[in-house]
Amino acid sequence: MGAALRTVCLVVQRKKVLDSDHGKGENKRYPNLERYPDHRVFVNVHRSVTEGGHVPNQIRAGGRPSSSYEEEVLQEVADDPSISVRGIEERMGIPKGIAHYILQRTEMHPFHVQRVQSLLSRDYPERI
Repeated sequence: MGAALRTVCLVVQRKKVLDSDHGKGENKRYPNLERYPDHRVFVNVHRSVTEGGHVPNQIRAGGRPSSSYEEEVLQEVADDPSISVRGIEERMGIPKGIAHYILQRTEMHPFHVQRVQSLLSRDYPERI
């Protein structure tokens, strides 16, 4: 912990030098220094570590939120393979877009059963 604190102090000191008029030449010596956070960030991290024993974590998840309905949707389809996305929406109360996305991601394609005419075995003699 001591080495990390010394590094933080060095970065803070260099940042203060850059902010002063005297430090204009330091920009050539430390070109990436402007990308470092403000010294208050290091002060807050140090305070959190010493008081609470943890480093603050502010990483936020990016992208779409994961669906917690996946198992339920797949179970519903397993129970009734002819169910439509709208049927899943009605039964489970989840948006049909989420149901459709889950089915596509698991390589199941929703379909709509459509009645068509067909020939039965008893129709064959009449057709000849």
